[in-house]
Amino acid sequence: FFFQAEDGIRDDLVTGVQTCALPILYGMVAMLLLLLACTDDPELNRGKPEIAVSPASADFGEVVVGVAYGEIGLYIRNKGYGDLEITSVTLTDDSSADFAIEKWPEVVGHNEEGVLGLSYTPDVEGQDFGTVEIATNDEVTPLVEVPLEGMGTIPRIDLDPEILYFGVEIGRAHV
Repeated sequence: FFFQAEDGIRDDLVTGVQTCALPILYGMVAMLLLLLACTDDPELNRGKPEIAVSPASADFGEVVVGVAYGEIGLYIRNKGYGDLEITSVTLTDDSSADFAIEKWPEVVGHNEEGVLGLSYTPDVEGQDFGTVEIATNDEVTPLVEVPLEGMGTIPRIDLDPEILYFGVEIGRAHV
């Protein structure tokens, strides 16, 4: 097929169709492959979770023996695209019994953050150590360990001077 333009230049119609059709054809193939890749299969469309915990350790500092410190929060952040499922949170066997796990989120969504609550109630004076383990569905880092530390103290009162005189003798009335 030939096409005669007004200016007298002859164009090969077949070559023109091939030149215009190839980019369109490539675009259609790419669109078809993209549509075929999209599916309702949750395993194929699921992103991967990525855990980040801060702070990297928890120090309760000095706490009076028998008095609960309250909670320290460890922030669990999901930097990945799939839901981060927290399958378990435990204290290691060598952890002091003075540490306790209070609460934690079961699922942390993409770019979201949850709080793992820990408490410390020392029963004797001295330093306590422990480790909390956070197990998740993060394929790269399925287990995160966070060291714990606390110091049980007994309150002491120091008087200076040790004897105080108020001007009254015991057994004598003072008017």
